[in-house]
Amino acid sequence: YEVEEGYIDVLLSKNKAFEESIKYEWMIELKYIKEKDKNSLEEVKKQGLEQLKRYSSSNKLSSSYNMNNMKELLIIVVGKKVIEWNLIE
Repeated sequence: YEVEEGYIDVLLSKNKAFEESIKYEWMIELKYIKEKDKNSLEEVKKQGLEQLKRYSSSNKLSSSYNMNNMKELLIIVVGKKVIEWNLIE
């Protein structure tokens, strides 16, 4: 999904047919770090959280979606073994 500040990796939005039974919509940022670069995890996490913050303040997104019902999730995969996630409330 394109916004002024870039592209949201995954945007899960309500289907009008099921709108009453769906409480939240999701904005998801995905990051991958090679195993050998795992020491950069904190920097990648910081960048991902900053991206989500920029996207959530987008005029295009806020004019199309109820931001009170939008959850933000950062998922970082390190190599093939480690998955870190951060849910922003």
